[in-house]
Amino acid sequence: MNKQKFILLTALSALMSFCSCKDEVVVTSPVSVSTLPNAVITGYVSAETNLQSLGYEFAPQGTKLLVEVNYIDINPSATTGKWQDTVSVGGNGKYIINAPSDANGVNVRITPFDFEANQTQAYGALFAQIKKCYSTAPFIVAIRSGQTLSNDFAYTATDLPNFVDKVRVTGKAQANLNDEIVGLENIPNGTILNFFNGSWKDSVAIQNGMYTIDIPKGQLLSYKTEFTCTKRTWVINADPSLSTYQNISNKFTFSGTKTYNTITTNEDFIALGVDISLDPNDNIVILTGKAEAQLDESVAGLEKIPGGTIIYFYTANWGAAATVTNGLYTVNIPKNQVVNYSIIFTTNKKVGAGDGNGYVSIPYQYNLTNNTTKATKIATLDLNAGVGTIVP
Repeated sequence: MNKQKFILLTALSALMSFCSCKDEVVVTSPVSVSTLPNAVITGYVSAETNLQSLGYEFAPQGTKLLVEVNYIDINPSATTGKWQDTVSVGGNGKYIINAPSDANGVNVRITPFDFEANQTQAYGALFAQIKKCYSTAPFIVAIRSGQTLSNDFAYTATDLPNFVDKVRVTGKAQANLNDEIVGLENIPNGTILNFFNGSWKDSVAIQNGMYTIDIPKGQLLSYKTEFTCTKRTWVINADPSLSTYQNISNKFTFSGTKTYNTITTNEDFIALGVDISLDPNDNIVILTGKAEAQLDESVAGLEKIPGGTIIYFYTANWGAAATVTNGLYTVNIPKNQVVNYSIIFTTNKKVGAGDGNGYVSIPYQYNLTNNTTKATKIATLDLNAGVGTIVP
């Protein structure tokens, strides 16, 4: 540095130190600094603005860089203040900085300004473009007068504070609604499928056994559905010939938790059903069985109790009646309780004639009382009214 320039800078620094208050910003002197030799810093600025192409793209034209050099780097007597300038990135992603320097060198601090720009998302993403905030940390380049240095750097993309990335989840929603047909059936149209966690919730209506919903990406979510409908179910009867498929009301549910991270996800759900046709608390037993007695001594075995005969079932605070049809009965009784039952009827019984000449029909009365306890949902109890007694 020549003597004239050194004297001028020293005097200028002393004058600014004398006149400035503690919190004031010292303004650069275009007269003094402009006479210093220049150092040149240049480079390319890039950012990931398109996920559908390889590598980074150039930062947008006009992106600003703040350039600073402390006066003390130029003049040891200048203990405060700094030289500042702002440069812009060109259309080709390149920047050029002309900074004041000397033979001893200076530290040029470069602070890239943040910017916002749309980022093109990968193929198949829910959002074609997402606005991102691009930023990078300040850095320092040490350089001497007359030097030209190259320094490339890249911005990092982050989501805006109010942005929530999402994943599109789609799939089947089915259940076994018909035992007559092998496989699964579509869950009824309009059934609601819920997704939720502590800070977010949404739901979707199932249509034609399918659903589609957009949910937050990378968050642990719970999912749940519950619905009631009839299920075609095989119902066993004491007489196998009377066993048949019936429409039984069932409560279907499925639930779980999962974190979804991929762009699109296929997730099929299968609901499991519980029979609620009798009682939601499952406190009833379907009791069926044969109703027989010895009505004909001319043949071995028992005969069917006459149709229309009433069988009474009861506890201390409950009662029901079953009508015998074709020698069979069906009744719903309380589960895990002692249930009394009673049969009283009169009918002709075929018995041997006293003279040994064939058989005659004589009125007999039959009387059966007992009790039972059943614990399963479907149970069988065959009733034998015995041999009866002659009606007086």
